[in-house]
Amino acid sequence: MQIQITPDLEEALIARARQSNQVPEQLASELLRQQLAASTSIPTAPPDTLTAFLADQIGVISSEERQPGGARLSEKTGKHFAELLSKC
Repeated sequence: MQIQITPDLEEALIARARQSNQVPEQLASELLRQQLAASTSIPTAPPDTLTAFLADQIGVISSEERQPGGARLSEKTGKHFAELLSKC
């Protein structure tokens, strides 16, 4: 489908797309989807990044409750992995 828009709308779309680091076509599609999804059952667009996709699923767990100063499990992971392998 192609949609013709007036020059003033095109300029505004291009300016807003530049501000949000998108191409005008992507922004136009996103804006239409948001507007139509509010009044119909059109699903929203999928997230652009893996981080955005997993944002609601990722949480933070503090190990300080079980170990003073925390377990710091995300530090020196390569070294810890090598130690585990050497024990096998």
